[in-house]
Amino acid sequence: MTRKQRNICILLLTGLAVTFTVCGLWWFAVGLLAFGGSAMLLFSNRRIFVWIRKKTWISAPGSLLGVFLLAISIRVFLFELYAIPSGSMEDTLLVGDKVLVNKLSIGPRMPRSPFEIPWVNLLFYLNRNAREKIDSTWWKYHRLSGLNPIRRNDVLVFNHPNAEKDFFIKRCVALPGDSLAIVGTMVTINGKATDEPMLSKKNFKCYFNNLQQFSELTDSLNIGINAGYRFPTAKSAETTLNRLQFQQLSRALCIDSIAPVIVQSDSAYQCFPYHHKFRWSIDQFGPLYIPKAGTTIALDEKNYALYQHIFRKFEKIAIQLKDGTVYIGQAKAETYTFRHNYYFMMGDNRHNSADSRIWGFVPEEMIVGKASVVLFSNNWNGFKWNRIMKPIK
Repeated sequence: MTRKQRNICILLLTGLAVTFTVCGLWWFAVGLLAFGGSAMLLFSNRRIFVWIRKKTWISAPGSLLGVFLLAISIRVFLFELYAIPSGSMEDTLLVGDKVLVNKLSIGPRMPRSPFEIPWVNLLFYLNRNAREKIDSTWWKYHRLSGLNPIRRNDVLVFNHPNAEKDFFIKRCVALPGDSLAIVGTMVTINGKATDEPMLSKKNFKCYFNNLQQFSELTDSLNIGINAGYRFPTAKSAETTLNRLQFQQLSRALCIDSIAPVIVQSDSAYQCFPYHHKFRWSIDQFGPLYIPKAGTTIALDEKNYALYQHIFRKFEKIAIQLKDGTVYIGQAKAETYTFRHNYYFMMGDNRHNSADSRIWGFVPEEMIVGKASVVLFSNNWNGFKWNRIMKPIK
C-alpha cells in the first residue's frame, strides 16, 4: 500500500467514523476504525507486516481468526437471518420466507450469556458445568444505540416472553405509554383508529347473490373459503381477506355485502389477562395501558390482575393480593413505578395469530431487531422468485 493510498483510506475511514458518530452509532464508528486500521497495517509495506504475510503458519491462522471474528460481529451487531415458520404474519410474510433482521435500526442487544454468541456458544455447549447454567443470565441487559427508536408498525423479531428460547416475529402496534383498545377488530391507540397494513388479514362473512360467480371470483383472486359456498343453496361464506382483497370483492356485482367476523367475549377467559374482571376477546379487547419505564400506576385489584405477570417475571418484585390489598414483600403498596419498557405485538393475520392478545406484553430486553427485507422464500411449494429482496412494510 502506497503512502497516497494509505492517506486516502485514513480520510475515508475518518469521514465514515464521524458520520456514524453523528448518527449516534459511536460503537459502530469505533469498530470500523479498529477493523480498517488493522486491515491497513496488515497490508502495509512495513518490514514486520511483510514478514508476517510471508509466514504462512502465522498469516493463515490469523486470517481465519479475523474472518471468524468478523462473522461473529456481523451476527451480533448488524444482521441476522430468520425463517418464517407459521402463517401468523400473512400476507406480509409467508411461511418459508427468509427474513433479514436489521439490528442497526433499533440498536443491537448485547448477549446476555455466552450461549447467545454465535459459534462461540458451541464451546460452552461442550462444557458440562456451563450447560448447567444455560438458562441463566450471565450479564445484565444492555442495548447499544441505534439509528431509530422502535416505532408503531415496525415488524420485530423477539424472544417469546414466556419461552425465551423461542423467537417470534410480529408487528408492534403499541409503544410504552400507549393506551390500546380493540373494538370490533379495529385497533385504536390513545383513542384514535390506526391505519392497518394493506396486507393484514381478517375473517369476513361474504353475502352473495350468485354462487357460481362468487366461486369463480374467489378462485381468480386466490381467496380461500372457510365454509359455506359449496352448498347449492348457499348465500354466504366465511373467508379470510387482506385489505386489497376486501376492496376487490366489495366492487364485485355478485357480492351483496361483506361484514367482519367478530369474536365475542364470553366467560371462558379467552385471552390476556385471563381474569373474571376482563372478559376480553381478540376482537373486543382493552382499553389496556402499555407500561413505560418511570410511569407510576395505582396498585389496586384491577391493575394487579393486568400486570401481575410482569411484576413477578420482569420487574422482579414479590407481590401479592390479600383481601383486596396489594403487598410488595410484607408491606402494603398503593402505587408502583415501572422500571422497564413494554410493547404490544400483533400478527398481521389477525384471526390466526398467537400474540400479545394471548400472552401479554413484550419487554424491551426481549426484542432482537427489526425485520427489514425478505431475502428469498422457499417452502414445500418451491422457490418464490417474486419475493427476492422484498421490503417488509
